[in-house]
Amino acid sequence: MRFILFIITFVIALLWPVTVSADPQPLIVSYNFGIFKEEDTVVFYGEISNSSAFALIEVLGIENPETLVIMSPGGAMSGALAIGEFLKNSDISVLIREETSCMSACAFAVMAANDLEIRGNLMFHTPYFPLVSTQETLDSLFLTSSVSHLILIEWFVYNGYTLEFYRKILENTSITTYINFTSTADFARYRSADPLQKLAENEHPYTLVTLE
Repeated sequence: MRFILFIITFVIALLWPVTVSADPQPLIVSYNFGIFKEEDTVVFYGEISNSSAFALIEVLGIENPETLVIMSPGGAMSGALAIGEFLKNSDISVLIREETSCMSACAFAVMAANDLEIRGNLMFHTPYFPLVSTQETLDSLFLTSSVSHLILIEWFVYNGYTLEFYRKILENTSITTYINFTSTADFARYRSADPLQKLAENEHPYTLVTLE
């Protein structure tokens, strides 16, 4: 299903230069991601990897746009955190457009932006590793996973989000089930200078979405 969403995102991105502007500027177009510029906006679509993250950060540093539009099915968490760190230390606004999605690692990246506008879907789920076949690798991944969760806890606090938000992700999501935000105001409910702040028990400013 994520592959299908990626194809849809890819098609939207290919149509985007035609529907938005008569003269967009393709900066980087690869087999699994693309970066375009139109006036004061940079658009990124596709998979987040270490290489695509480096490319995006380099483009943002050179072009210094007012806005980053992003649509992505996710990818590597290391690349996502690198993008997020860059966004946190910049004044670039991030926009998720209508009928598009920023999923998985993409969501962890853009949550660091100082100005995030959600018109489409911002979708979080529990980070996961591919299935492996040996006990030795499983033991290694268990240790790596534990460290990764500590890094993400620090990431949430560092960017001004509550620990309750991270707990909600761990408790309610899986590889195929996501916590989905469709508005900026709802997402902002989990932002607080106090990481221990909690919403009322019956408050759920998100929906759960399962992709088979």
